[in-house]
Amino acid sequence: MSISQFTALQKTIEAHEITLRPLFCENLVDQVWKSEEGGGDTVTNGSNMEDGDDGAASDVYPGYPNSAIFIHSTKYSGKGVDVKIKELREAMEKNHSHMVVISA
Repeated sequence: MSISQFTALQKTIEAHEITLRPLFCENLVDQVWKSEEGGGDTVTNGSNMEDGDDGAASDVYPGYPNSAIFIHSTKYSGKGVDVKIKELREAMEKNHSHMVVISA
């Protein structure tokens, strides 16, 4: 999700008296892609990012996917979709959350 997409979402939900609460943890995706040296189909320095958002000079990200989503085998994911959804719902209830934004 780009910064401008997040800002638009935030304005929309605030109109309904909903508050976004940040997760205070390191972003694993940023850690991985900042350590990459490019290669493959990549987007560098925000040149191809949506809504004109710019990445920092050292940022290197993969290109946007154009394939359909699919469910990984539990061999790779460790847990089935039903278990993951149940755990997500429990965490949302525990944190009094009514909405979750998931980005890959």
